[in-house]
This record gives sequence, C-alpha cells and structure tokens, in this order.
Amino acid sequence: MDPEVKSEHHEGNGKPLETPTLPVHEIVGGSSVRQYLNQHVSQHLLEGLKKLSSEKPEDPLRWLGKYLLEEADRRDEEVKQARVSNSV
Repeated sequence: MDPEVKSEHHEGNGKPLETPTLPVHEIVGGSSVRQYLNQHVSQHLLEGLKKLSSEKPEDPLRWLGKYLLEEADRRDEEVKQARVSNSV
C-alpha cells in the first residue's frame, strides 16, 4: 500500500514538506507486506546470504536462486512428512 502524502510544514523556501502518513494498521506490527516476508521468506533468505558470503560462488545470483529453490523443496518435504505423521 502506498502511503498518502500530507503537506503540512514549510521549508525555508516556502514550499510545503511532503510527509508520508501511513494507516495505523500499517504501522503497528509492520506493514502486511513486511509481515508476510518475515513469516515466509526472511529466515531462508538470510540463511542463504550467510552461506553465499562464506562460499563466494562465481555466479552468486544463480547460486542463491538454487539455494532458495532447494530450501523450498526441503520445506515442502517437511510439511508433507508432518502431515503423514499427524494422520497416523
């Protein structure tokens, strides 16, 4: 969601300052986008970046992409195993 821009204060040149105003629900606990990324992506991305920085591969973007795909497959397998365990 794009923040609204509110012009209240003036700079020394007489032009109003543009200050973003966010809805309260976007401030408390972070925006919905940030919450989604924190819940589903950040942990895996940070871990991948740590490994990337230590391995220093020749093609870092391809390496990181492959890492994230493998991580997604691993997570899917864990979810699948958990469902099997819960159904027994």
